[in-house]
Amino acid sequence: ADGDRYRAYVTTLRDPDLGGLARLEIVSPLASLEERGADLDRRMLVIGLLALLAAGVGVWLAADLLLAPLRRLRAVASSIAGDEDLARRVPPDDGPAELRSLAASFNAMLARLGRSSADRERALAATRRFAADAGHELRTPLTSVQATLSTLERHPDLPAQRRTAM
Repeated sequence: ADGDRYRAYVTTLRDPDLGGLARLEIVSPLASLEERGADLDRRMLVIGLLALLAAGVGVWLAADLLLAPLRRLRAVASSIAGDEDLARRVPPDDGPAELRSLAASFNAMLARLGRSSADRERALAATRRFAADAGHELRTPLTSVQATLSTLERHPDLPAQRRTAM
């Protein structure tokens, strides 16, 4: 009525003296009830946002705590890769079994890479020794051929039989 909202309770009075002709009607404005409802909605919104914020902070802290061993593993692996020190190992952590397994896998991989690197260094050293030995062995015959050609050039008057033999 007139832009205001009301709540009404209407009932027929069941008194035999009234003959069922009387009705009871109680009317109450809804403004105070609507204000309390709006206030409750605002409070619930604030409480919900605070709960959401607290849950977000809690999840962030829990994730930070749970991911700390993984960050340590990543830092050590990055350090090993940066130093190129294949003899260094990832320390086994007290973290979850999955991280301990991952650390063991990293260590096995580093061991294989270390063996491969050592094999490669041995092969390179053997190749260098072979090249040095081959160079030395080839120097002697080449020096001999060069000395012979030099002798033939300096002594054109040598007999033909000797020249042929040389």
